[in-house]
Amino acid sequence: MTGLRRLRASPYGMVAIAAGLALLVMGCRLGWRDLWLTPDQHGRLLMQENRFAEAAQAFRDPLWRGVALFRAGDFKAAAQAFAARDTAESAYDHANALVMLGQYEDALKRYDRALSLRPGWPEALANREIARIRGELRERHRVDGV
Repeated sequence: MTGLRRLRASPYGMVAIAAGLALLVMGCRLGWRDLWLTPDQHGRLLMQENRFAEAAQAFRDPLWRGVALFRAGDFKAAAQAFAARDTAESAYDHANALVMLGQYEDALKRYDRALSLRPGWPEALANREIARIRGELRERHRVDGV
């Protein structure tokens, strides 16, 4: 008991006790697991639990936020998140979201951007072709009045 009295009597001891209590309260309020995680780590754990909408709110990285939004079915918000970066992967994912929104012409441009940054990318080439065909079919149906 003398050690505790000495700790309380010391100014550093009081700071240590206050920090310990604050940590205890935060752990109880936030959950012990989340207390030590960055927002992106928390988002990845939520993704593993298939809680995509919650993961999207947790992520700070726009590419990961876009992936979570896409998996949650929010293609418009996903497209906006992917547009925040200029990488081959973000352009590819942006194009995929635009395809889901039926914006085939814009999707083709984003696939072209992805391919300019990563030439010969098989998945981008295949998805670009799918977007091109879908766009042509939609245009044909529009012209034919179907």
